[in-house]
Amino acid sequence: MRFQSIEKLRGLACLLIILHHTHHPTIDYNWLPLGMRQGWAGVHVFFVISGFVVALYMLRIMDDVEGPTFLARLIQKRGVIVEFLVRRFFRLAPVAVLGLAFIAACFSLFNFLEPLALSHPARMFQVFRTLAETLVPVYNLTISTYGFSDANRLCLAPYWSLSIEDQFYLLLPLLFVAIPSNSSRFRFALIASAVGAFVVRPLFHVLFTHVYTINALYSHTITNFDGLFLGVALGLLFAELAATGAPAGRPSSRSSWLAGAIVVLSFVFIWLYPSRHGEGTDRGRNVMHVYILVAALSGLSVWLCATFERRGRDILHFPIIGPVLDYLGARSYTLYVFHMMVAKVARYAIVDPRWDSDPYRPLILAGVFIGLLLTVTEAVHRLVELPMRELGKRYAATFRKTPEAVATALSG
Repeated sequence: MRFQSIEKLRGLACLLIILHHTHHPTIDYNWLPLGMRQGWAGVHVFFVISGFVVALYMLRIMDDVEGPTFLARLIQKRGVIVEFLVRRFFRLAPVAVLGLAFIAACFSLFNFLEPLALSHPARMFQVFRTLAETLVPVYNLTISTYGFSDANRLCLAPYWSLSIEDQFYLLLPLLFVAIPSNSSRFRFALIASAVGAFVVRPLFHVLFTHVYTINALYSHTITNFDGLFLGVALGLLFAELAATGAPAGRPSSRSSWLAGAIVVLSFVFIWLYPSRHGEGTDRGRNVMHVYILVAALSGLSVWLCATFERRGRDILHFPIIGPVLDYLGARSYTLYVFHMMVAKVARYAIVDPRWDSDPYRPLILAGVFIGLLLTVTEAVHRLVELPMRELGKRYAATFRKTPEAVATALSG
């Protein structure tokens, strides 16, 4: 089942991330006050959404796992697991690779006035290193060790979260094979999320205080699986409740508007509240209770959207705003990959920084950035993302279907 309201959540999360990165010191759009620039929580909203959606998909392909041992069950389901991984590869890798090619081309074509400490060959080395470490995927571990400095300056920062999601996609099918009972899967996911949030993060924060751990706290694998497994737990619970009977009936307009308002206020909270803690551009990023609140409100938003839509109501279908969020949500992955480099190009290569004193410069910069970002995103979405997604579906079908079905899929 495809949830339009959750697609809109992706659009909202993407807007938070774009607001955050356009105000980063390496881009410095300076549109909003410091207290309104903390959009890093959008990444963790994506994690909860991914856990929820992928858990529902895994339930469909792992509904009949049988066998006395893990190895027997793995052999039984090897076809659908490979199919799942192939589809995820075609869904994510082509746009990620094209994004890195775009970054390399921009740093080769434009002489950015914003100085970089790295030479051009060193920049290209970092881009190709990111490509290799994203495909493996281990790029987030590089960030956790060396920090975000070069990644932010080279617009490579979005790739750390892609590595974490890829690691999650490799792990989750194995967990579903190892734990064949849905009730046990739910308990495991809930415990994994709680341990990540209430044990792993605090231990990283308390036992280590140097720079390495500050970076690791934000980008290490084991400090980010809590949101993903919270999404898995919610997905399993949602599927269990959905299987117990038909929906209770279409919700009233009043209750739907109230649920929609709760979701919007939750996003406003996770956008503004982190600025009350810490200093600098990434306020609240390494504060334990801020993480927990972000995860909890993200989970609440996903749950409200899914449960109301199952009963026939899209609680985020607001006039004008709803279609915009639909559009952004459908293209959120491409927007996420390309927005930072496009922002840098607009800021330093198109809109002359010498116009900084011009009162109309923010409007000009906004128009150039939004127009360029939407143009690049639409082109990549239509010419690369959608075709590669369909190609992935057709190719992945060869791993579990009969020869006749394979022939049909390949000729379709």
